[in-house]
Amino acid sequence: MPYHTITPQDLVDGLVRWVRAEHPVISVVSTRTGGWQGWAAAQFTYWLGASLGDPADLDVESGVTATAVGGTAVFDNPARTADLVFNALSAPADGVPPVIVAALRCQRVRQTQSRFRACLTQDLTKLGGISDELRRRYRDRGVVGLSLGVCFATTPAPEGHHVVAAGDELAVQWRSTP
Repeated sequence: MPYHTITPQDLVDGLVRWVRAEHPVISVVSTRTGGWQGWAAAQFTYWLGASLGDPADLDVESGVTATAVGGTAVFDNPARTADLVFNALSAPADGVPPVIVAALRCQRVRQTQSRFRACLTQDLTKLGGISDELRRRYRDRGVVGLSLGVCFATTPAPEGHHVVAAGDELAVQWRSTP
C-alpha cells in the first residue's frame, strides 16, 4: 500500500487550515506559560495524518529517517532533530514530491514579531544542515527544508518571508531552503 504524500505548498495550506479549524483551542493554549510549540506539532501532525488518510508519510521529531535500507540521519549534526519529516518513507516514483524536513515555530504571547521572524531565520539556518546522506538518498526528487511558523499578526512579510492570514489575528509564516 503506498503512503499518502504531500507537497511543500500543500503542507503550508494544511497548516493554515488547521490553524483556522483549531483557532478556539489555539487562543487558549497559546497564552499558557512555557509555549505551545510541542502541542502544536503533535496536534497538527495528527490532524494532517487524519486528513491525508492512513498511511500518511510523516514523522514527528525525527533525528533519523527510516528507509528501506535502514536509517538515514536528517542532519549532519546528530544532536539536531526535525520537528516534522514528510515523504521519506515513499519509494521513488513519478509524481512523488520531495522529502520535506520542517521546523515548526509558534509565537509566544510576549515575543515580538521581529524576534519570532528571527527564530524562523534561525530554523532556516538549521535546515541548511540537512545531511548530505539524506540529500543523496533522495537526489531524484530532492529534499526541501521548510521553516514554518504560527504567529499572532498578519503584518507584511519582509523579504524572504511569506505570510498568509489564518483567522482572527493568527497567521502562518514560512521560509524555505532551495
